[in-house]
Parts: sequence; C-alpha cells; structure tokens
Amino acid sequence: MKTADIPVIELSGTPRERGRIHGETAKPLIAKVVSSWREDLGNFSLGNANAKNDNPNAYLDTFFSQTNFMHSIQQWAPSLLEEVWGIAEGAGQDFQNILALQLMDEEWVFGLRRGLTKPTHKCTAFGVPNQENGISFAGQNMDIPSWVEGMQVLLRVMPTENSPETLIFTYAGNIGLNGLNASSLGITCNTLAQLNYATDGLPVSFIVRSILQCYSIEEAEQFLRTIKHASGQNYILSSPGDMRCFESCATRVVRY
Repeated sequence: MKTADIPVIELSGTPRERGRIHGETAKPLIAKVVSSWREDLGNFSLGNANAKNDNPNAYLDTFFSQTNFMHSIQQWAPSLLEEVWGIAEGAGQDFQNILALQLMDEEWVFGLRRGLTKPTHKCTAFGVPNQENGISFAGQNMDIPSWVEGMQVLLRVMPTENSPETLIFTYAGNIGLNGLNASSLGITCNTLAQLNYATDGLPVSFIVRSILQCYSIEEAEQFLRTIKHASGQNYILSSPGDMRCFESCATRVVRY
C-alpha cells in the first residue's frame, strides 16, 4: 500500500469517543480485518498437515481462558481499554474480537507455545542517534501477516490534558503498532519470541500507545520499567539527540 493512500483518521474527545470515531470511520475495513484475521487463525497446523487449527472460536476461547491480560490493561492502560470498547461499538463488532485484534503478538506467542506452525521471525528495527545536525533516525519493517495489506490506517490522536498529539501507524481496528508524538518521542518495536512471556502482562499494543502518551524519553523509559510485559519485545525509544534500546520481557527489562 502506498503511503499516500493510507487513510488518516483523526481521533478526539474522551477515550470512548476516540474509539467510536475509529470504529465508525473504518467500519468496512474493520469488518474485513476481523474476517481476514479469523481466517488466518486457521492457516497453521498443529505440527503436522493433518491437524489444522480450523476452529477459530474454540481456539480463541482457549486463548482467553488461559490468559488474563485484562488485569494489566485495567491497571496500566484503562483509558485505552475504553478506546477498544469504543472501536467495537463504532464498528458494530463483538468486543472480544476487537480486544483480540490488540493481542496479535500475544496470540502469536501463545500459538507457538501450543505447537502451531507460526513463523518464528518477525520485525526488524533500527536507530541512528546523535547525528551532526541533531536529528535522530529510527524505523522498522512491520513484518505482520500479508492479509493486513490494504487495511493500514494512520491515527492522528489529538492532544488532551494528559497527552500530546500523536501519529500512530496501525491497521483498522488496532490501537497502535508504532508512532511518534508532538513531544518528539517515537517508538518502534519488534517481537523477541525467545524471551519470557507472561499471560497476565500488558500487551504490546497497549505499551506502544502508553509510551506515546508520555512527554519525554525519561518518562517513557520509566513506564517500560514499571509495567509487567506480556511478550518479549525490543523497543527503541527515540527523541532529538537521544535514542534508547531495550529488550523487555516478563522477567526483566535490559537497556542496550
């Protein structure tokens, strides 16, 4: 998808209102995302070609029954949970489906641990700090399933009393994959599936959005070190003249 063709959705108001705007504006796209995502859940075998994961409902029921991400979301990102509720309402979709769309990496790790033949290599990120002109560069390839092609959107989240204006790259129905804000803070991330995970930690989409609500790289680092992480991730935090790289998982956060 060409950058110029990506829809820009401006979100404002309360968290619930922001979600409803997202859901209503991208309603047809979100319907396609939900359909494609559920179909994709059945594309992976259980270690052999004769045992397909062909019952998305049963698989998702198992996923939710054996995880408790909601506790961490309510503890560290309650406003974003409200936004997810708003997306479901605006798009006319089942809340559990929209919540699961926020848990792509967590479901991916869950599937790998259950023996599904999911890919084991994901995104790659880079950061180049302290250039002579005072500008830092950061970026990544967002190596997610091919069905997302054509579903991409750019969220422009307007400022509130507690957070700066933010630009967020994602796909319709998801609260955020990466982005940057008006306080010159950016974040990239890529999954590290070999690291420890926690079935009750904070999922990566909620971490990305929470980081982008921060006003400084110091505040962002403190948040990364405070929360319990659901999945192993590399995060690169960037700001003018400063860039920090972290490997984070359920048991520790290490800066490189």
